[in-house]
Amino acid sequence: DWLLHTYGKLTVHENRIAAVQDDAAADVTVLAPEAFQYEVCEKPLSEAGAPQPFEGVEAVRFVKLRPAGPVQRGYFLSVLAPRPASAPPSGAVTAVRGPNTLGARIVHGAVEDLALFAQDQPEIDAAGIAAVGHSCFIRRSGGRITAVTLHNGQRLSVDGNPMFETDGCGHAALTITDGDGEVTAKLDIYDGTKLSLHVPRR
Repeated sequence: DWLLHTYGKLTVHENRIAAVQDDAAADVTVLAPEAFQYEVCEKPLSEAGAPQPFEGVEAVRFVKLRPAGPVQRGYFLSVLAPRPASAPPSGAVTAVRGPNTLGARIVHGAVEDLALFAQDQPEIDAAGIAAVGHSCFIRRSGGRITAVTLHNGQRLSVDGNPMFETDGCGHAALTITDGDGEVTAKLDIYDGTKLSLHVPRR
C-alpha cells in the first residue's frame, strides 16, 4: 500500500490526487502502478491518537493506493507538485518506461525534467538516456541540456552524447551554463582513477 496523509481535503481524479489545505495545495500524479484502486479515509484526531498540530484541525485524512491486481513485485512512482490553492495545476507529467527503467517526464513551460530509475540491475535506457547507475536526472531548458545528475553509477549519455564516465563508481552532478557553455561538476567518486566530462565547446 502507498499512503498520503493530510489535514486538508483530498480528491482523486484518474491518476492525479489533489491535497488542499488553506492557501496551499499539492498535486500528486501517480505514474506507477498504471492501474490502481484507492480508498480515501478520515479519522478524528482523538481516534487517530494524534495531537492537534495547529488551530482548526479536527481530523487527519489519507488516501491509500494499491495495484489493481495481485503483483509479485510492484513499484510506486509519484510526482508531487506544490502550488497555491487558488492556482490551477500546471505542468505536464507523464511516465517514461524502457528496459529495466521507470521514470517521469515533467514539462513546465520551456523546462523539461527527466527523472529515471533503474528497477533491477543498475542500467538505465529510456527517452534517449543511457546510463550505468541507479538513478539519473536531466534538465533541458529551451531544448538545451542545462543539468545532469547520476547517482551511484559509472556513465551517462544523453541523445548519444557522453556526459560523464568514470572507471570507478559514485555520484556526479553537472551544471551547464547557457550562453558561455561553462560546465561546473561536483563529483563523489569511489576508487576512480579516470574521469571524462562533456563540455559543449572545444
